[in-house]
Amino acid sequence: MKNGQLLQLCEDVLFQIFLRLPACDLFPLKSISTYWHDLIMSPLFVNCHLKRWKGRAGVTFMMGMYPEFELFHLYLDGEKHAINKLYQRYPPEWSLNGDFIIDSCDGLVLVQARLLKTTDEKQLLLSNPVTGSYIFLPKPPFYNEWSPEKTGHILYDASLKRYKVLYMYKYGQYFIIDVDNNSSHGRLTSEWRKISSSQWRPWVSREGKREFREYIAGNVLFEGKFHSVMGFEGDPDEKLRLLTLDVATEKFYTVDCPPRPFVRRRGWPLWFSGSNGKFYYMEFTSSLDGIELMGLTNLNDLRPTWFKRLLPLNVPPIWVLFLEYSSEDAHVFEDDGKIVFMNKVCDCFMIYEMDSGKCTCISFADYKKGAKTTPWINSMVYVSSLVSCTHEC
Repeated sequence: MKNGQLLQLCEDVLFQIFLRLPACDLFPLKSISTYWHDLIMSPLFVNCHLKRWKGRAGVTFMMGMYPEFELFHLYLDGEKHAINKLYQRYPPEWSLNGDFIIDSCDGLVLVQARLLKTTDEKQLLLSNPVTGSYIFLPKPPFYNEWSPEKTGHILYDASLKRYKVLYMYKYGQYFIIDVDNNSSHGRLTSEWRKISSSQWRPWVSREGKREFREYIAGNVLFEGKFHSVMGFEGDPDEKLRLLTLDVATEKFYTVDCPPRPFVRRRGWPLWFSGSNGKFYYMEFTSSLDGIELMGLTNLNDLRPTWFKRLLPLNVPPIWVLFLEYSSEDAHVFEDDGKIVFMNKVCDCFMIYEMDSGKCTCISFADYKKGAKTTPWINSMVYVSSLVSCTHEC
């Protein structure tokens, strides 16, 4: 069947065709930008290719990179806090050292990897762990190896049904590339193009004598808009700015956030995005009688508004380890009213239910495979909601 004929079929027919294909042959990645987003949201697809589970809101998957490329299913509903291993999709031509996952969207992952069949030079790849396929991205500007001053993100343009990759370099330099159907031997033929925000400007002190270097506290993609919450190192007022990119038009919008509610810091505050498009900020209260959970909402309306609540501190002492270490060592996300923590100094995940205050720890002991150390959990850099399904599968 030709591509033109395939495009004329309705989604229901496409689903029925694709659902009957073996998972490893489901899509060449050149077709992923056209069909993958719609398909991954289908309960039929989840039922056939992500093993059998009862449909529920907020199905969460996470992924580890070392020593193997693995996809795990994390149950977060009721009493069933458990981890099921689903896939092992580590291409043999990738190296086992120095690879890590940078970002994800709809289960696709942006990876920096060193290829064994070429030089030791690291490259960026867009990978689909469900199908085991991947595609090379051209080297972006200012790129040699990944560093904290660079960030990359996978975006989805619903108007074109196309994925894009955003590369953010320090000092307000932003580049974007389309993941379209133009690929040659697994390499994307599109080119990076520079986009910039005319409203972007450095933060200047009240005396007007000093510019503060920006840092990105975190990012969230929600309903076609990509939001970056930015702070400025050394700023005595600790102000924040919301930088929003409309994925379809590729235009930036910048607004200053209202003053943040202050509490005494203990360790480094944690920033993390939520499944509902909110952006969370967490740290200890001064009296240590609970956890201050603050956040920003109304991001898509460009009217960032703070919300605040106190979480009871009825959790094990391991909580202190999660919050005492810097945000570079801790990985946190919110899913359906539950906060999931992972810190590389702790050999477990911790799930905190905001409404009930219940805390559950999940060990990775079953997945160490007899190793004397835990390099896998130390390299676990990615957690994400892959599918939200409310139907019975």
